[in-house]
This record gives sequence, structure tokens and C-alpha cells, in this order.
Amino acid sequence: TYSVVAYNAYGAGTRESVTIFVGYDIPAAPSGVSIRETDTPGEVCLTWDAVDTDRNGNPIKASAISYGICVPGADGTSWVIKENELKSTTYTFKYLSSAMQQDFARAGVVAFTDAGASTVTAADMIPVGTAYSGFHETASDGSLDYIWASAVTSPLCSVSLYTDSTLEGIPSQDRDNGYIAIYSQNTDDGASISSGKISLAGISEPMLTFYTYGLFDALYGTCKNTVCVDVREAGGSWARLYEKTVGEIAENDCWGRVSVDLKAYAGKTIQLRI
Repeated sequence: TYSVVAYNAYGAGTRESVTIFVGYDIPAAPSGVSIRETDTPGEVCLTWDAVDTDRNGNPIKASAISYGICVPGADGTSWVIKENELKSTTYTFKYLSSAMQQDFARAGVVAFTDAGASTVTAADMIPVGTAYSGFHETASDGSLDYIWASAVTSPLCSVSLYTDSTLEGIPSQDRDNGYIAIYSQNTDDGASISSGKISLAGISEPMLTFYTYGLFDALYGTCKNTVCVDVREAGGSWARLYEKTVGEIAENDCWGRVSVDLKAYAGKTIQLRI
């Protein structure tokens, strides 16, 4: 919109304005971005809502919008464009080169106009590929045998791999020199680890077992942290199966065993979150 006002010694005249189209601005970021694995292991389908406004909420015609598919760059933090100039709101591609592998799929969508690119909207990360047959993770020597994803509620909270020498006086439960540790400075922080896909086919009475440490603090006493276990079928919603405080599970400065019955999921492919 352009406006003109004439002035003289007596003041300003009437403002006259005209609005003309000079092109579209940078588009708004895509919304409704979701990802799922197709019936082909390792292949994923991304879907999203059509972008119809620019970053300031002004309308944009569909013909002026195109989309790009983004995947993580070599550094694991930046995005690189895998495919662009797409006009539809769905895209299917092979995420893993081998269906016998398993990994967490990370992908996002970016919108384009002639003015430039929107920010990338990432889909939730999901495990894709061939499910593990059985599962036994020990974190031996501070390393993992299976894929895990971690999430934290605060930058002051972390999920790390420890060895028996990391914390004085706290050796691994099975003496294999490794365990997964969660650390935080705030009482209300939380963190989780999520497994890849696990097949329970052929297991009539599946059970999840693991150990947690009852760290005693001279100031705060028995550990009051809460341990939760969630399960979902691949591609489904999380269900809470277990919730207890560490103090209910383990004695002070000892390892305590957690056992979670998974019979309701016998024969299915699941994902675990602790």
C-alpha cells in the first residue's frame, strides 16, 4: 500500500492511498507435519497441511507455493534438502538403504515462494526398518547395542552413558561397566529414553525388566524421582503401564529391579519408553 499526502503552509491535505500486488512474501512454516512407516520396512511417508498464508498471515495462492523435504545433515543438527519443487502435500521415500537396518527417521518440510523459504517444520521422530527380535540392552562399557532416542524437559537435564568410574561408589548393576544415567539440577525436570521397534512374535509371556539405583542424599533423603514405563504398538499411541518412585523400587544406595508385564502385547511389534 502506497500513500501520498500533500502539505503546504496551512497543513496537510487529504491522504490518498493505493494498494497493488508486488509479489508474495516468505511463506508460513508448514503445519500438521506427520510421518509414518509404510508397509515396506525403512520407507516413510510424510504428509502436511497446505500452506496458504505468508509469515505475516497474508493469503497466498496455492500455485505460488512449493515444498521441500528435509533430512538431517552430516552434523546431525542442521537440515539439508532432499527433494524440492513439490506441489503436493505428501511424499514417500526410502529412508534406509537396507530394510534389515533400524534407525530413527527424522524428516521435515519447508515451504517456498519466490521470496524465499519458510522455517523447517519437523515431524516426530519414529523408528523405521526391521524390528528387533527380542531385546537385551546392557550399556556395556558405556556403549549401546540398540538404537535409543532421548528427550528432556529442560536444558539443565541430560541423559548420558556412564561407566563404573563416572560416579564413585556406583558400579553397574551387572558389573559390565556401563549404565544409562539421567541428571538434572531441578526437581521438576524429566527425561526419557525410547527404544526402537521390538518384535514380540513367538514370545507367549513377554516381560520388561531393568534396574534403577536408589541414590540416597544426606540433605534430601531417599530418592523421590518417579520411574514410568510407557508402551505403544508401532505407529500407535503411548500407554502408561508402570509408575513408581525410586524409593518404592530400590533401597538406599542399592539397585532395585523393575518388572513390567507385557503379555497384552504378545505377538505384536512395540516400542518402549522409560
